[in-house]
Amino acid sequence: MEEHTDRLPREFFRKDCLTLSKELLGQLIVRFLGTNRHFVERLIIIDDGTTLVGRIVEVEAYLGGEDKAAHSYQNRVTEKNRSMFLDAGYSYVYKSFRGHANCFNITSDELVASASSVIESLTCVKGGDTSGGLGAGS
Repeated sequence: MEEHTDRLPREFFRKDCLTLSKELLGQLIVRFLGTNRHFVERLIIIDDGTTLVGRIVEVEAYLGGEDKAAHSYQNRVTEKNRSMFLDAGYSYVYKSFRGHANCFNITSDELVASASSVIESLTCVKGGDTSGGLGAGS
């Protein structure tokens, strides 16, 4: 299996949210697990040096302050959503409104504060046998 070590440059994310969402399709998200033991909610996760890789297969665009479905609607900055107002390429991670899954947004568009792309779905490329507790529910 090939190693996945190249990061997308910050410039990749500096575009309008709709374009970014389309260009994120097919990109890889990589998580390197260390050698530490830590708690996630009530689960104990032992990081064993595994690399998890998922290919982005579904993305949703949120257009920022004007988008009533966005957490940044009306450009309201809170402790929870403040990363949505940072430079393009930052992540905003939160529990879904029902608490069943973590949601992962990527900020975009340096001209429209708080626009972001929500990663809706990944397919496993590597590490699927170890990622059960590390995906949507953790």
